[in-house]
Amino acid sequence: MVFKPASRSYEKTRLTSVYDITTNDAGFKKGNTTQNDDFEYDNNGNLIVDRNKNITNITYNWSER
Repeated sequence: MVFKPASRSYEKTRLTSVYDITTNDAGFKKGNTTQNDDFEYDNNGNLIVDRNKNITNITYNWSER
């Protein structure tokens, strides 16, 4: 497995964005997003939006799954 350098932004303990800092095509693919935050979370800390993968609505059941 190859890990390549990336710049990550956090708000408290939540990942908000990831930027690939190499020109290598392998690994992380930045989505076509113009917003600063690539990810959104609900009040419980669950990921509900991942703009890099074009996911706009993740829902959880009563047991947070």
